[in-house]
Amino acid sequence: MIKNTLLMVLAILALLNFYLIFVGKKRKRANSEAYQAIMGPIEMKLIELQNRKGYRFSDVRHYMTRSECGIILAGDMERKVAALASSSFIKDFPFSSLKSVSGSCPESNGTFKEAIIEIVIDEERITFEISTSSFEKKSILGHSIKRTYGDLLRDLQAVIELS
Repeated sequence: MIKNTLLMVLAILALLNFYLIFVGKKRKRANSEAYQAIMGPIEMKLIELQNRKGYRFSDVRHYMTRSECGIILAGDMERKVAALASSSFIKDFPFSSLKSVSGSCPESNGTFKEAIIEIVIDEERITFEISTSSFEKKSILGHSIKRTYGDLLRDLQAVIELS
């Protein structure tokens, strides 16, 4: 009797495990397709720019905002030229044209209010809103937003140091 019950429990656990593996693969595939749908057109803009101007982007970084907007930072280390691209714009510039990078991610009571990065290229100000709504500091979403914010800020500051 106990053996049959244990076998039944093991069979149910095995079926549950197979189900979770199948759902996990399906979810991973869907997330990958969504990511490609967002980043693909931006990458095409960069490839077109690269071909038109003869750049060779050797360092390419991808970032995703909370509102599922993609941002790509690419660098041609030989020519010391960078390109920033999103779904709404693309801009190439010499490293020396990136004048400043600043970020704002205010925290209050374990919650971040927003995550915004502002850059100045020559005289033009560009603002990236990584997140415009509040999020818990210790949540998975909070860690993801904070990591994207920190990575983009660090990478843009590295461009300034390379000039």
